Amino acid sequence: MAKKLRRVKQFQDTTATVRLLIELDKKRKALRRQLAKEREREHARFLGAVTRPKQPAGSGNRAAIPTSRRTAIRILADGDSWFNYPVGPHHLPHKDGVIVQLEPLLGYPIDNIAKPGETAERLLGLSGREMLVTRLGNGQVKYDALLFSGSGNDFAGDEFCIFLDDSGNSPPPPDKLLNFDAVRGMQAVLTAEFEELIRIRDNHSPHTVIFVNCYDFPWIGGGGVCRQGPWLKPSLDWTYEALGVANPSLDDEFKVVKTLLLTLPKLLSDIAANTKKFIVVPTQGTLIPGPSADWQNEMHPSSNGFAKIARVFMEQLALQFP
Repeated sequence: MAKKLRRVKQFQDTTATVRLLIELDKKRKALRRQLAKEREREHARFLGAVTRPKQPAGSGNRAAIPTSRRTAIRILADGDSWFNYPVGPHHLPHKDGVIVQLEPLLGYPIDNIAKPGETAERLLGLSGREMLVTRLGNGQVKYDALLFSGSGNDFAGDEFCIFLDDSGNSPPPPDKLLNFDAVRGMQAVLTAEFEELIRIRDNHSPHTVIFVNCYDFPWIGGGGVCRQGPWLKPSLDWTYEALGVANPSLDDEFKVVKTLLLTLPKLLSDIAANTKKFIVVPTQGTLIPGPSADWQNEMHPSSNGFAKIARVFMEQLALQFP
């Protein structure tokens, strides 16, 4: 009898797990459908502006940037939550991000296909590639610029511990805590991914100028958003604990992440040195680190911070399209 009851219990548990997985799959599919609809609405809004061109309406906002452009350019944006953030400020209740903040500076819409949580790998994987190629190669719009934000999610999250070295008997200085073999491996993959981005551009829209995001140095405060995160502090705390430090300094943890992030503009600049129409946007050092008004959590700027990053993109666009 007891054996039969155990089997019944196991069956019930298995059934509950299957039902949960089915429900999660339904939710994922619903989110994908919702995102597809949002992208189509954004694209329609963008096409409306392209087919009925007019002088930008936001010239007053842009007067503070003397090199700003006064005629519309056609911009496609692709990337992660820095370009499409799901939580907006009080005047933008549904979304925020660099692109949302950049549009009023320009005074005209941007065709934004960015998706929160995306890695560079997924952005250039099959579904992401299909979307990018469709936009660049369908002949409907000749994009002057492609803004791209990818690589932040390639190391952040549970996988961050892979890039930290817990093999010693005591903690090294923060700039030596990285597992540099793993970092070099990630850099090799990212280089291949950005080169693939360039190849897609060259094949489908060779005149388009690519502008890439370098992010900035977040404060390691353990914060998250929408039940996601923290993305960095858990791995840092775990690594320091393995090295005998129960309460690591937040400043030391910040320096570890900064050391890793500083490798990104170097990698991108090496690619840019051998690539035409590939612009590395110097975003690092723009935001005030720490628990400041520039950061909402340990991975994402506040609305104020996104606006600062948007101005850096604006300046680079103005230099390329005077």
